[in-house]
Amino acid sequence: MLKDELYAFEHVFGGYLAETQSDPEYRKRATYYGKAMLKEGQFADSATPCARSILSFNYTQPFDLDDLHVTQMRNIHGDCGAPILGINPIGREHVGAAYGGDEPYTDPIRDERYPFTKSFRVLEQRGNMSYKGILDPAEDGRPLDRISIFGHGMGDADYTYFKTIFDAANLYDGSVNIEFLYTRGDYEDSVRASLNEGIRNIITRYEQDVPEADGRTDLLTKMEIEGRLTIRPLPEYGGLAPFRVRIVFMVSRR
Repeated sequence: MLKDELYAFEHVFGGYLAETQSDPEYRKRATYYGKAMLKEGQFADSATPCARSILSFNYTQPFDLDDLHVTQMRNIHGDCGAPILGINPIGREHVGAAYGGDEPYTDPIRDERYPFTKSFRVLEQRGNMSYKGILDPAEDGRPLDRISIFGHGMGDADYTYFKTIFDAANLYDGSVNIEFLYTRGDYEDSVRASLNEGIRNIITRYEQDVPEADGRTDLLTKMEIEGRLTIRPLPEYGGLAPFRVRIVFMVSRR
């Protein structure tokens, strides 16, 4: 019953998204910020060939990929034709006691909410969660060089995505550059402060999860010294209010 209602809502939501995606102004703004991300990148004005891929947390595909020199784009949670909605992953620490029992319940998969998590629903609907070709460091013989992140949340529920990408990039011992991009707007100071805190929390948590760290140099300090971590504002669109887009991991290979 609940799944039927969810499917019906996703169908209606998909129609709204398709209408939004076809809006010329929406496409124009999205393309503007896509190009602005590239201009901030290391190879924007270089003759060095660079292959770029996009992992998007939006449902739309508003970009002309050829215009952005993007070889592939993946909408993680579906697209306008089949948007996938779900709750955040259920961690073991969030499950609590098992159905009124005295012992802690430590198996999230048995939780009745599990079929409604994003990961389960993506697998159920698409049957494929592979990001091969986007995150594979050896694809086409080119190592990952830069990961540009714009508009993505940095809370506990978002950490799994960061960890997956950082693992693929061999963040601790590798040479990949990470840049976090944001739009200024009227509250730039608070946006920048929030972003700084989010980056610190994500990097610190990741350091605790990877065996490569093993109590060695603080990862955040290490990346700053190596010049592999940057925070940059994007130019505003025609002086208008910032365009809030929940994207994007843009992956570049040299």
